[in-house]
Amino acid sequence: MADAALRLRTTTAATIMVATTGIENLIASSYAAQVSTDPAAANGNANLMINGERQQANFQVRDGELFLDSADGEPFTVGPARGNFDPTLLLDPQLGLASMIETISPVSFEGPQPVNDGQVAGTVKLRGELPGAAAEAVLPRDSLRNRVSVPVTLWLDPDAGNALVQLIITARGGALTLQIRDTH
Repeated sequence: MADAALRLRTTTAATIMVATTGIENLIASSYAAQVSTDPAAANGNANLMINGERQQANFQVRDGELFLDSADGEPFTVGPARGNFDPTLLLDPQLGLASMIETISPVSFEGPQPVNDGQVAGTVKLRGELPGAAAEAVLPRDSLRNRVSVPVTLWLDPDAGNALVQLIITARGGALTLQIRDTH
């Protein structure tokens, strides 16, 4: 896990896809984004809760602000990204995925297993427990039901320095699936 965390800490750009099932109170129930660290920025498309309804929207995060595309395609400011919807935090070396996966314990090796029905071959599958506090980086606190830890399954690519390829966190009868591909 240390290699995977180090790899994430040095990732400066990535394609990130997130999908959820059965987890409520998420601002974004799914999204695909291009995320970079210098400067911290993201753009993509998300299924967002807007005015009480789920809507597909193009978004951008830049200078710490969240922008959505209006009906005419022009971006407008929604407000601060942090605390609302900020995919850039996933690549933050201190607050993001690297810190999160370092807390997984115990880790058990499941063996070689491809991701996405064989679209990504050569990956290995691991299972462990993610502390509830660390899971709050990607899940709302109420979905964790005050659990000390939640099950997590990861797929790493040993041919790419144990790069994280996918993780699935299971909580409160639902799941969050995150796929990441380093693009730097």
